[in-house]
Amino acid sequence: MANIPAIHVDDENAAGKIAHLVPYLCQYQHLYNLTGDKIPARCKFTVQKISRASAQGSTAQRQKLKPRYQIEFSNTSTSSCSKQYLTILNLQPGYGVTQLVPPNNEESMEVISGKSIPPRTVAIIVTELLAAASSKPGFKMRDTFIALVTDRPTSFEDYI
Repeated sequence: MANIPAIHVDDENAAGKIAHLVPYLCQYQHLYNLTGDKIPARCKFTVQKISRASAQGSTAQRQKLKPRYQIEFSNTSTSSCSKQYLTILNLQPGYGVTQLVPPNNEESMEVISGKSIPPRTVAIIVTELLAAASSKPGFKMRDTFIALVTDRPTSFEDYI
């Protein structure tokens, strides 16, 4: 795991910080490691970078813009009674987890067969944990978007 917050060996609160951090990092890693390769795809989930060239303003103004991505999800099942419940999470490189869909950390939203959610645009920001590193040459970071599809409404609030 990269970008883990440093804890100084002489910090008298080190044990408490570690006790707080380890469960949180384990939850983050658990979400990061989720795969769905054993389940046949009944949906289409895409994340596409939005070109800065399409933004208004001068080249210098466009370069200051935060990278943006468009997220789309469709229930492609052909069964008329197939309901899917969707939650989309953003796993950030500073170990933040944000629920993008549905908003306000609600239970997963229903997407019926043949329907899609409205496209969602997300701006990528550098987290406070990585702010100092972001100004150094060669800095790179990567957000991970995951679509969690279930057959009943589910809350992922404990991971956020």
